[in-house]
Amino acid sequence: LMYCHCTQHPIHGTGQGSGNSPCIWLFISSTLFDIHDQKSKGVTFTSPDGKSSIRMSMVGFVDDSTGSCNDFRQSTQVPLPELLRYMENDAQIWNDLLHCSGGKLELPKCSFHVLHFEFQSDGKPVPTIERYDNQIHVMDSETNQKISIPAKRSFETHKTLGHHKAPYGKTKATL
Repeated sequence: LMYCHCTQHPIHGTGQGSGNSPCIWLFISSTLFDIHDQKSKGVTFTSPDGKSSIRMSMVGFVDDSTGSCNDFRQSTQVPLPELLRYMENDAQIWNDLLHCSGGKLELPKCSFHVLHFEFQSDGKPVPTIERYDNQIHVMDSETNQKISIPAKRSFETHKTLGHHKAPYGKTKATL
């Protein structure tokens, strides 16, 4: 039995099980994360008093990465179509960076959550949990076809790094 690259079954990167893959991917992924951070909208979180903030665009472990974007304005939320454009642009940047490095998005594993808030009269934020049927798209760098990435409700889980996560609610999904 032989494990090799071919047109029908391409090997992206150094190949499964290669002893030097972790070190090589560390150098490649940290560079890709830095470039993504420079080019993307990303996400900024600020403390309520405004004294501390942190900006990031991508977190990852080995080949499992999560991109984030937001636009917290002082008094109004960004319109959802605008936020989706930011997300789509950030996803396209990541897709293109992976392609340039010899990698590729595993599109069946891709999805996104929209966390949108309604505010009660006392100012308490409550996430809306309805389904956003909007999708974002990336242009596949090999086929030049537009690929849809589906939305999930804020309480629907996404499996990442071996466990199920959702931005809102208690999840009891099994592995």
